[in-house]
Amino acid sequence: MPVSTKLSASVPIADLESAGKVINEHIKADASRVPELDVALVATGGTNTTSASYSDAPSDAWSPFVCRKTLQLPPALLDELNVVPQSCGMGLLPEIHCAYISMNNQLYLWDYAAGSEFLRYEEQPHNITSVALVRPKSGIFIDSIEWILVIATKATVLLLGLSKDATTGEIKLYQTDMSVQVESDMDNVVGTQDGRVFMTGTEDGNMYELLYQVEEGWFSKRIRLNNLTIGSLQNILPSLFGYKQTDKIVNLAVDDERGFLYSYTQANASLTQWGLGRHGTNQLTHLGTIHSLSQDILPLLPDNPTARKFVNKDNFGVVGMHVVPVIESRAICLVAVTFSGLRIYITSTRSSYGASGFRVVHIRFPPPRTEAAALGDIAQSSYTNGSYLCAYSAEAVQDSTPVAGAVVDLGKLIKAQSTPTAQAPGMMGGGGIYNPYPVPRPPLSEYSDIFNCPGTPWAMKVMPKAPSISSPGGTGSIWVTGSTNPTALNSLATQFTEPPDQFLILSNVALTFVVRKRTTDTLKTILESELGAAMAGVPSQGGLSIFTENFGREETCAQLLALAAGNCFLSNEAYEPAAYSRAPGSAAAMLPGGLKDNRLSNLASQAFFERGGKPTWIDRGPLGTTSSPESQGQVIFSGRREGLALYMTRLLRPIWNEKITASNEAGRQDAAFSDHSLSNVQRNLNLLQEFLNANQHSFNYSVGELALNRPSTAQEAWKGEAISMGQLQDLLSQTIEAINFILFLIDYKISDVIASCDKATQDAVARLTYCDLVTTKPGRDIARALLNAVINQQLMYHIGLDAISETLQQRCGSFCSPDDVMQYKAMENLRRAKDLPPSSRERQACMAEALRLFEKGISNMSLQALGDVVAEFRELKWPTGAVELPLRCAVAWDPENLALEWRPSEHHAIQHHSSHGGLQDRSTMMRGAWEIRMSCYGLALDSLELFNYGESATKDIDYDTLKELREEAWHVALSSSDEAFHSRLYDWCMEKNLTDVLLSVRTPFIESHFSSPPLSLEKLELLWQYHVKGGQHLRAAQVLFELAKTSELPISLNKRQEYLQIAVSNARSHAGSELSRQESGVEFLTMAEEHRDVADVQVEIRDEVKSLIVTAGGVTALDAEAEGPWGGLEQLEGSLLTMTQLYQLYADPLRLLPMKLVIFHVSGFHEDGLVRNTWDSIIETVLIQYQSEGLAGQSSALEAEVVKLANRLYPSETAFPLDHIVLKLEAFALEHRQGLQAGWTPRLLVRGNVPQGDIFTSLRTLYDSQVVPFNTRKAIQHLSADIALFLRDWVQDLIRRRSPQSSRDFPADLVDSSIDKYISELSGENAVGTEAIYKEVRSLVRQHF
Repeated sequence: MPVSTKLSASVPIADLESAGKVINEHIKADASRVPELDVALVATGGTNTTSASYSDAPSDAWSPFVCRKTLQLPPALLDELNVVPQSCGMGLLPEIHCAYISMNNQLYLWDYAAGSEFLRYEEQPHNITSVALVRPKSGIFIDSIEWILVIATKATVLLLGLSKDATTGEIKLYQTDMSVQVESDMDNVVGTQDGRVFMTGTEDGNMYELLYQVEEGWFSKRIRLNNLTIGSLQNILPSLFGYKQTDKIVNLAVDDERGFLYSYTQANASLTQWGLGRHGTNQLTHLGTIHSLSQDILPLLPDNPTARKFVNKDNFGVVGMHVVPVIESRAICLVAVTFSGLRIYITSTRSSYGASGFRVVHIRFPPPRTEAAALGDIAQSSYTNGSYLCAYSAEAVQDSTPVAGAVVDLGKLIKAQSTPTAQAPGMMGGGGIYNPYPVPRPPLSEYSDIFNCPGTPWAMKVMPKAPSISSPGGTGSIWVTGSTNPTALNSLATQFTEPPDQFLILSNVALTFVVRKRTTDTLKTILESELGAAMAGVPSQGGLSIFTENFGREETCAQLLALAAGNCFLSNEAYEPAAYSRAPGSAAAMLPGGLKDNRLSNLASQAFFERGGKPTWIDRGPLGTTSSPESQGQVIFSGRREGLALYMTRLLRPIWNEKITASNEAGRQDAAFSDHSLSNVQRNLNLLQEFLNANQHSFNYSVGELALNRPSTAQEAWKGEAISMGQLQDLLSQTIEAINFILFLIDYKISDVIASCDKATQDAVARLTYCDLVTTKPGRDIARALLNAVINQQLMYHIGLDAISETLQQRCGSFCSPDDVMQYKAMENLRRAKDLPPSSRERQACMAEALRLFEKGISNMSLQALGDVVAEFRELKWPTGAVELPLRCAVAWDPENLALEWRPSEHHAIQHHSSHGGLQDRSTMMRGAWEIRMSCYGLALDSLELFNYGESATKDIDYDTLKELREEAWHVALSSSDEAFHSRLYDWCMEKNLTDVLLSVRTPFIESHFSSPPLSLEKLELLWQYHVKGGQHLRAAQVLFELAKTSELPISLNKRQEYLQIAVSNARSHAGSELSRQESGVEFLTMAEEHRDVADVQVEIRDEVKSLIVTAGGVTALDAEAEGPWGGLEQLEGSLLTMTQLYQLYADPLRLLPMKLVIFHVSGFHEDGLVRNTWDSIIETVLIQYQSEGLAGQSSALEAEVVKLANRLYPSETAFPLDHIVLKLEAFALEHRQGLQAGWTPRLLVRGNVPQGDIFTSLRTLYDSQVVPFNTRKAIQHLSADIALFLRDWVQDLIRRRSPQSSRDFPADLVDSSIDKYISELSGENAVGTEAIYKEVRSLVRQHF
C-alpha cells in the first residue's frame, strides 16, 4: 500500500469544504454533459424518427475501434475441430473469461485469460446443441457454486455447477444430478440474476422455462421444462398434445434491471415483451407485442427507395437484441439489429399522447461505408454504452471476416449541449420521448469503422465489467432524481476509473479482442504521432489543436493530466481480462501503478503545461473598494486548474457521494466498497499526487511570483488560482488518507467495529459519505469515534497499540494525530496498571504515565473519551487521575476562557431579544464553552463524590486507605487554579451539604465566589461564618450588615434583626482582636448599632401593626381607622426601613404613640413641643380608653403605661421629658386627690426606675415654678405633701440598703435646706401631718448622712 504524504493538521476544514464544492460542481456538470440515448438520438424539436449522421474522422488517430490482440485457438482444440465432428458449436462465456467449443458430446472450456489451457467435459453421451452460463437460484446449491452451466443436448438439458477461483483462476465443475429430457433441440438459453432460465425449441419454436428446486414435490419434479407458449395441459402430457409454433421464437433477451424478457419470432418478425414479476417467483406476464417490426417501422422511414430497401421482406430479420441499461436511457430499453444493419430503438414507456408503451421510437441507418462496401448480411452483433459492432457473414469460408462498428461522436454532442438554450425544457422528442435537455441539438452523429477479423465469426459479445469496478448503478441523469451519475454514453467521465468497453469476436480459428477507443486513447495516439512527425521533420497535422477544438481546453487538460500522471486504466494492463473481473479478490482490483510510460507521460506533461494557459480576472467593480473580492470580480481559472479539478472529480466520482457503508446479508453495516475497489481509486490518486509533487513549481505560486511584473488584476487572478490549487491539493492528500483510514477499518473488520459503537454513532456512520468524511468536521468526529472503537477492541484483547499507531501515522496521519497516538499509549498504560498489584510502584508509575500522555493529547480528546478514561481511573482507585484530567480538559478546551464570560440568565435575554448576529454568535460560543466546562467539572465532581463517600469504586478498602483516597481527591480538587471550577465546586458542596468542608478550606477563590452573583442567602451566610472561623470578625460583621440590608434576597425582618445583632457582636469582637491593630472598626460598630436599634424599633412596630390588624378586624378596617395612608405590612416585613419611614408610614398614621417616643429616643430627635404633645396624647388616650373603669382603672392603666415607658426610655432627653411628665402626673393626682394615695406620682416614677435624685429635682422645679395648676395654695400644699412622702421613701430606702455609694450620692445638704423651706411654707388643714413627715426626714438625714 502506498504511503500517503502526511498532511499538516492545520489544514482548515473550510478549505476542504471549498475544494469539495468544486468536485461536486464538476460531478453535476459531468452528469449533464452528455444526454441520455433517447434524447441524443433526436434533434431539438423532435421531428426526426430516423438518423444517419456520421462524422468524418480527422485522422486515423480518431478511428473508434482497435483490434487489440488476436489469440489463436489452442492447437489441441484445432486438431479436434479438423476431425469434422457430427455436431459442433462455439460460443463465449465472458463472465468467466472463457470460450466454449462443443464437439459431439464433448465440451471444452477455454480460459483465454490463462493462455492455451482448457477444461474438458464428456461425462454425458449426447451431442451438445447449446451451452449457456447463468446464475443459480439462491438456496439450491452449495455456496461455492457461483454459476450454472446449462448444457442442452439432443436428448436432455442438464445443469452443472461451476466456480472459478478468484486468485488462481482454476475452474471447477460440480455434478448437480439435475437433468430433464427434451424432445426438441434447445437453443437461445438465457438466465436472470435470480436464477430463472429460459430457452427456445429449435424445431417447435416454443419458449420454455427450466424450473428446478431442491427436492421433488407431490406435483412437481426436481427439474422440469415448462412450455410458456402453450397451455398447462401440454406440460403434463406433452406426447399427446404435440404443438409447434407456426411463427417460431428464434431469439430471447433478458432485461434484469427492468424485469423484462423479450422474445423474437422469425416469420412475422414480431417482438414481445414479457414481465418477469417479483424476484424469486415464476411469474411471466405478457406486456406488449410489436406484431411486425418491418411494418411498424415503415411509417417512420423516409419515403425513398434507399431507406425502404432495408425493410425488404425477403431479407428482413433481427440478428441480435441488445438490452439498454437504465443508466444509458430510461426510455429506450432495447436495440434490435437487423440483418441489413438497421438499429431499431424500442421503448417501453407510454407517451404523453397515449401511444402504446412497447413500440419503436427511432431507427438508425448503417454507416454509408458499409453500404458502399456491399458486405452482405450481418451474422453477429453486439452493443454497449452507445458502441455498436457487427460481423458480416461470408458465403464461403474465408481467412477473414469484415467487421463494422460505430460510436457516438462525443465532441459534437458535447458542443451541442453547451450551446445557448433555444428550447424550453420538457419538449417532446421523436416518438414522444420526453426531452429534459433544453438546448438546440442536431441528431446524433457517430464515427464508424470497418476492419477485418480472422476466420468465420461464431460469436460476438461484450466483455462485462465487474460492478465493483464500473460506475455505481442508479439513474444516470440529474434531471430525474438529482443523481450525479453520468449517462453510459459519457465515457469521458468513466474512462479514468474503469477499463474501456471491449468486444470479443470468436471465430473458427481465433479470438479477437476489439477495444472501443476512448478519447484519451485518441489523444495518446495524437501525441505519439506528433512526436513521430517532429522527429521525422514532417510538419504537424495539428491533431492536438483539433482535439482541443472538439472537446475544449478543460477536457483536454484533464485528459493530458491523466496521461501525464500515468492513470492505471490507461495502461496496457487495463485491457486484460483480469481488469474486468467481477471477483472481489481477483487481480482486477490490483492494477499495477508503476508501469507508467515515461515517454508518453513527458509528452502529455509538456502539452498540459503549454496548453493550460493562465488565469484571468473579470472586473465587477473598482479594486480597492470596501466591497468583498467576490463582488469586485471573478477569477477565470486556467486550463491547468480546471484540468486538475476535472481529473480529480473523475477519479473520485465512483465513491465521492456514495455511502461508506451498506447493510450486509446479516443486516449489519459493512464496507460499501471492497478494499480492492478503494485501492484502485486510491492508486490513481497517489499517481496524481506524485505527479503534482514532482511538478510543484508549476502548480504552487510564491508571493513573489504572484506580484512579478503583473498588473493588479492579473495578480488577483493568479492569487485566486493559487488558493484554489492549494485547496485541491489539500483535498487530494486528505482523500488519500481517508481511503487509507477506511482500508484500515476493513482490515480490522469494519462491521464489528461499527457494531461496537453506540446507536448514535452507528446511525451517523450509516449516513456518512466519503465527501462528508473528508470535508466536514462531523465526518472527522465520526472517524475518531470509529478509531476509538478499534482501539478499545485491541485493548480488550490485550493487544499492543504501537503497531496500530505507527500504521495510522504513516497511512492517514490527519486521521490519527500525535495526540491520538499519545491517547492510545495512555490507554495501554492503564491496561497494564490493571494487571499490577494495587500498592505497587509500577502501578503508580503506569497511571502517572497514562495521565501525562492524556494531558499531552488533550486537544484531540472527545468528551465521551474523557468520560471513559475517568471511569478507568476510578476503577483503578486513583483520585489524582479521576479528578485532575477532566479539570485539565476543561481549561484546554476553552483556551479563550469564554465560559468565564457566560451568564445564563443574561445571555438568554440576548439570544431572544438581540438582532445583532455577531453578538448572538459570540453568545453561542460562550454558552458552548460553558457547557463543555460544566461537563468536565461534572466528571471531576462525580469522582470526588465517589472517593469522598467511599462508594462502589472504593468499597472493600480499609479505613486508612479510604481516608487517604478521600484526602487525595480533595487535595487535587482544591489545588486547581481554575476559578470557574472552584465556583462550581463550592456550589456542589452546598448541594451536598458539605458546608463543614467549605468553612475549613482556604483558597484564593472562595470569598469572591460567596460574594459573586447570583447572590444567595446560603452563600452569604457561609461567607460570614467562613470569616468568623478565620478570625476575621470585622469582615464577618460587614457581610452580616450587608445581608441584613439587602433587598435582593427574601429575608424576614426577624432574620435581619438577628443578622444586625450578630454583626454588632462580631464588630465588638474585632475591637479586641489582633486584627484591630491593622483596621479599626469603631465607625462601623457605631453604624451597625444604629441600624440594629432601628431594626429593633421596626420589629416592635411590626408587632404593633399585626395587633392592630387583629383588633381592627383586618387590613381594610385598619385602613379606615388610620389617620392617613400607611406603608402596609408587606413593606414592613420585607426590608429595613429608616426611622423617618417608620414614623411617617406607620407610627404617625396609625397613632402608635409609644412607638413615636421610641423613634424619638432611638433617632435622637429633638422637638420638645412634639414630644410633649405625644406624651399628652398618650396620657389622654389611656384615660379615655379606661374611662369606663373609673379612677382605679384609669390610674392603674396610666401608671402601667408610664412605668413601661420610663423603663424603656429614661433617661432619654428627647423621648422622656421628666419635668413635663411630673407636671402631667401631679396635675392628674391633684385633680383626683380624693381617690388617689398621696405620693402617687413620685412612687410611680420610682417603679419606672427613674433615679430618685432626678425625681426630686423635677418636683422641686415644679414646686418653684408655680405653673398652672400649681399656682394655688391648695395645689402647692398637695405637691408639698407628695415631696415629703417621696423624701421619706427615698431616705428610708437608702438607710435600708446601706450602700456607701448611695450615701455619698445623696444630696443631704440640699434636702435639709429644702425641708426647712417647705416647712416654712406649709399651711392648711394637712400642714401638721406634712410637717411631721418633713421633720422625720430631716432627722434621718442629719443622723445618717
